[in-house]
Amino acid sequence: VVAAASLAWSAHRTGETPTAAYFSSLTRAWELALGALGAVAVAAWPARRTLPRAVVEPLALAGLAAVGWACLRLTPATPFPGTAALVPVLGTLAVLLAGATATRSLVDRALSLRALQLLGGWSYSIYLWHWPLVVIPSVHVDRALTLGEKIALAGLTLLLAALTTRLVEDPVRRARGLALPWRGLVLYPTTLALVVSSAVAAGAYVQRTQGEVGRGAAITLPDDWRRELGTDDPATALVRASARASREGRAVPRRLSPPLTRLLDSTADLAGCDYRDDTNRELCPRGDQDAERTVVLLGDSHARHWIPALEPIAEQAGYRAYYLAKPQCVPWLVTSLRGGTTEPFTACDDFKRWALEQVERLQPDLVVVSSSPGTSRGVLVDGEVVDDPEETARAVRRGTTALLERLDAAAGRTVLLADVPILADDPGPCLSSRPRSLRACLTHERPDHRAAAAAQVRAADAVGVASVRTRQWFCAGDDCPAVVGSTVPYRDGGHVTTQYAEQLARPLGVSLGLLRRRSSRSAPGRRRCSATGRRGGPAPAAP
Repeated sequence: VVAAASLAWSAHRTGETPTAAYFSSLTRAWELALGALGAVAVAAWPARRTLPRAVVEPLALAGLAAVGWACLRLTPATPFPGTAALVPVLGTLAVLLAGATATRSLVDRALSLRALQLLGGWSYSIYLWHWPLVVIPSVHVDRALTLGEKIALAGLTLLLAALTTRLVEDPVRRARGLALPWRGLVLYPTTLALVVSSAVAAGAYVQRTQGEVGRGAAITLPDDWRRELGTDDPATALVRASARASREGRAVPRRLSPPLTRLLDSTADLAGCDYRDDTNRELCPRGDQDAERTVVLLGDSHARHWIPALEPIAEQAGYRAYYLAKPQCVPWLVTSLRGGTTEPFTACDDFKRWALEQVERLQPDLVVVSSSPGTSRGVLVDGEVVDDPEETARAVRRGTTALLERLDAAAGRTVLLADVPILADDPGPCLSSRPRSLRACLTHERPDHRAAAAAQVRAADAVGVASVRTRQWFCAGDDCPAVVGSTVPYRDGGHVTTQYAEQLARPLGVSLGLLRRRSSRSAPGRRRCSATGRRGGPAPAAP
């Protein structure tokens, strides 16, 4: 029961929050439970029954092959643990069960070599030592480790594991004074108290040190910012000023928004319509719920992060809003693959069909489409998996065109909100390292993503759908600052924080033609137009 429940929970949580699933005892308990079931089976086995070699040899070899396959084929892109962990776990269990019989297999003889037995004896110490020895040096040098460095750290891991096994583990395990029936009642609470107190102390330390990572003031606009920074948009100007401050080596602002300890939690509220649940088919009206006009936001998680900007726009401009955003599900009319697999994302296809039905039923005054390009995962074309970048891009372009044409026929106006830049480096870890200046965290947009985002706009242009570019609110030239003003714009390498999205409500509303500028003054020689409809002419702006 424990194994089945834990495995089901692991599969569910891995799809939602893979990092939490990796470290959670609840999502890993099934692995220990299967080992316990194997131990019970062996204990109940009458006198280590001899099995035919024709059974034991294939069982042991298949188990060893499964573990080897997992080592070579599971990648950082594989959702893990989830069901993918079944391969190494069942493989290990098969090797153990084969070795518990009286029939000795080739695998049994190989694993009985003295060197491998030593590694087995040190294995728990290896497990404990390898993580800090891999992570701390990499963070300290702020780069990926070389092959030689990795080999040296592996050797150091083995040395420390051998020492701690002999000097710490074995003496405690064999100590006569501790060989008492109640030692678990003493040692377990003691170690648990140490773990809990260490965790509380570490949490307090992180909260204190990451609460204020810098000593500088927030970046502000100069008095003559229109002339000096060459734009009439204050949001764009602040990005340019922040990029310049980063290049000049300005100190990180003292108080960042959101605080770095809350950065990963900075996600938009879906108010009951969380479409990550594949069974959720409800509509949640937001914005001005009494308004006669309607706006629909459609897309994946790259649409969801715009909700904090669109919500105040809808309220001020008098629009009832619906946010049809399903994370990892690009809206283009093409079957994408589930992340890290070659399986078609059928739940995404079902959601897209339902979402388009809602758009055609609502007949909204405005549909805003925003999504990641969807060219990095591969797609399904005529029942065949296509992962060639060029073929995938062509299939996505056809799907983009088909979606925009269908939306444009159903809505009063359709606007493509071009994807935000995907950064080459995640700003959060860099800022958390307490850099001396903002220059250390200045990054740039990934070139492949910049080309894919431009292809989105070209597809919209081809069918006469208006588009709003977003890059100017995140990057200045090739430079993308980790802090804009005193706000961290990204919660990871590609998703906007709710705080920064809220700051972009005014410029986004102006670009969509739903809000007016605060000031009538314009930069010399420049005229900014709102997004235009398919038939030309500026979109109507709300008072």
